[in-house]
Amino acid sequence: AAAVLLLQPAFAWADKDWQYRKEVVIDTTPSGASVTSELRNFPVLIRLDSSSFTFDDAKADGSDIRFYASDDKTALPFRIESFDAKTGLAAIWVAVPDVQGSAQTKIYMYFGNKKAGVAPVSGPVFDPLYKAIYHFGLAEKTPVDDTTNRNDATAPVAVKAGWIGQGASFDGNTVVTLPASVSGDAGAGFTVEAWIKPHEAAASGTVFVAGNLVVGLDKGQAYIEAAGQRAVAPTALTGDWTYLAATVSGQTITLYVNGLPAATLTSPQSSQLANTSLAGSPSQTSLPKFAGEMDEVRLSASARPAAYVRAAFAAEGAGGHLTHVGPTEQPADAGFGYFGIIFKSITLDAWVVIAILAVMAVVSWIVMAAKAGYAGRTARANRAFLAAYDSHKGDVLALEEGLSKRDRKELEHSSLFRLYQVGASELTARQEALGGAKLSQENLEAIRASLDATLVEENAKLDHNMVLLTISIAGGPFIGLLGTVLGVMITFASIAAAGDVNINAIAPGIAAALLATVAGLTVAIPALFGYNYISSRNSTISGQTQIFGDRLLTRFAEWQRHGSAVDAAIAAAQ
Repeated sequence: AAAVLLLQPAFAWADKDWQYRKEVVIDTTPSGASVTSELRNFPVLIRLDSSSFTFDDAKADGSDIRFYASDDKTALPFRIESFDAKTGLAAIWVAVPDVQGSAQTKIYMYFGNKKAGVAPVSGPVFDPLYKAIYHFGLAEKTPVDDTTNRNDATAPVAVKAGWIGQGASFDGNTVVTLPASVSGDAGAGFTVEAWIKPHEAAASGTVFVAGNLVVGLDKGQAYIEAAGQRAVAPTALTGDWTYLAATVSGQTITLYVNGLPAATLTSPQSSQLANTSLAGSPSQTSLPKFAGEMDEVRLSASARPAAYVRAAFAAEGAGGHLTHVGPTEQPADAGFGYFGIIFKSITLDAWVVIAILAVMAVVSWIVMAAKAGYAGRTARANRAFLAAYDSHKGDVLALEEGLSKRDRKELEHSSLFRLYQVGASELTARQEALGGAKLSQENLEAIRASLDATLVEENAKLDHNMVLLTISIAGGPFIGLLGTVLGVMITFASIAAAGDVNINAIAPGIAAALLATVAGLTVAIPALFGYNYISSRNSTISGQTQIFGDRLLTRFAEWQRHGSAVDAAIAAAQ
């Protein structure tokens, strides 16, 4: 499982200072926007929400976001219309120089650089054919033009949540007169686009006026009118947000509803499309004013082709069928795959717990290595001593005298040899104290007591520091669980403070919190296996030492009786 998590594909990376990126696919195939013509200098709207974008990975205002073309090198101009990490919603316009028809065009969005400043302006987001664009930002008292033409309106409008970020709200009494510089020429071509949402589904009202060109609603049906002629869309609006566009090319006027042609009118309207206004007309009082909401009004000095209008609706419509935002990627050398995401979400308290567990793990590994080495050396030395002991059938006290320096060095790790040395020393001392007389039962018991004391010391050496392994086994999971509980508490507290409840906000924090429990188990599991293995070897050595002590005492008693009989025979012969 860990291998699957760590195996992440390698990607080219425009700038390694940015930790994350997403691939954005602009899809003009039939499964996407179904646009067959090429689009040049097209403003693509990228909508982000908490299901497709982790806002915590970027700066709170989105100022560390950057866009690059499909070559992953060419920076693309973009404009952030709205970016709200608390609500988990964002709308960003990106200027894509070439969008192929019936194909998938890729661009890349980079983010995740807390030290990054606001991106420098690298070019216009909207092409020069736009005469005016009104987003109706929340901070605007009057509609502000987002093009370099600065065709700002002067009439104030109410602003509320719109279709893309914020939008204007009309009460049926307000008319917004646009500057004279936005006037169009029918001969050169003209396009007006707007998202509208009337207060009533079957309402009537005027959306846009330019000269004798009128785009409006009549009992819920969109229409275009010029020079007394009118063409009406066959289907009434649903009362929800609707994308309307009207293009003027000479005497041909085309109305589009939600990206599709809905009505066409051929009329000898005046060439100059002047006196433009929104939501009604100050001079044509017979036109009903618009009551509802309006957003993203754009005026172009060109008759935009049908493919352009279709793509604009697909890019800005519900679901964003033109664009698809891919999963979050990290540079290949960022390392650790999904674990890298988890590590970046670990809180300070979790790091403290993990650091404590790391120290416990290192200590337990050192103890296991030392104790396993000690047990191994003791077992090998014991086997060598037993071989020498069993082969020596003469004077039991003469065994040590026959050992070479090499043999002694080999046997210094033997618990049996140390036990033998204590027993031989006690036997020699008592024989000397008794002047060679036979040892009494009390003397043998005293030697046994010395051997038992030595056995206790040997067992203490075997058990030395084993308690550190039991602490790791029992304490590691509990300390890890403490870190997990604290991490989960902090995660939910931060979510409550931010008011952002979604799986992308919760998952990294929970995963990072669970890492503390994983660390605790990583400490405990090896310590458990090592403890059982070392305990088993220690028990074997301890039992072997205890048995040898009994054998040694028995041999001392037998050797002493044999030695006394010989002494008596020698005395009788004299």
